[in-house]
Amino acid sequence: AFSQMLEAGLLLIDDLGSEPMLRNITVEYLFVLLNERAAARRHTVLATNLSPVELKERYTERVLSRLMDRSLATHIRLTGRDLRYRGVNP
Repeated sequence: AFSQMLEAGLLLIDDLGSEPMLRNITVEYLFVLLNERAAARRHTVLATNLSPVELKERYTERVLSRLMDRSLATHIRLTGRDLRYRGVNP
């Protein structure tokens, strides 16, 4: 499955930060995944509710540098109410 993620033309990762953390495994695999995909010029789209500070705390500076590299990435910040709460007063 990991090789399929490395080789996919487009990889979508939703809700980064909600996955179980196996500290050395999760961080290392995520770094390798991002680094290898960037080197191969493959597109990756990530969605997260975490701030850059929270991403650094959870995944380390190495991973954050891959996520925030402006030469490789476009960052889009979406704000507003969560549509899942439509009609409900959260």
